[in-house]
Amino acid sequence: MKYIISENKLTNFLNTYIDESVGRLRKFPINHVNARDDDFELVDDRGQTIFTYLDYHLAVEKDFFYKLMSLFSLEKRDTEKLIEKWFSSHYPDSMVIAAYPEIE
Repeated sequence: MKYIISENKLTNFLNTYIDESVGRLRKFPINHVNARDDDFELVDDRGQTIFTYLDYHLAVEKDFFYKLMSLFSLEKRDTEKLIEKWFSSHYPDSMVIAAYPEIE
């Protein structure tokens, strides 16, 4: 069975899913040579880095990114945009140019 839902409802659903699946995230500064003072990592309760905010870019833990993409049957760019919206709503002082799955 297929359902058609609006982009707004999809955004709300994805926001809720991210919040519930990653749980409480802790913010840690990045000790990278190119990091600015306001760059940071968001780590879950298990100590796994889920998001890395570095130089206005948001790297998303690869497995989590592709899980979201497949769960919601989204194209890569649509997934990136929805993650950018989620991040902007939770961290409004940290502008994001682009979100992408982390590269190992």
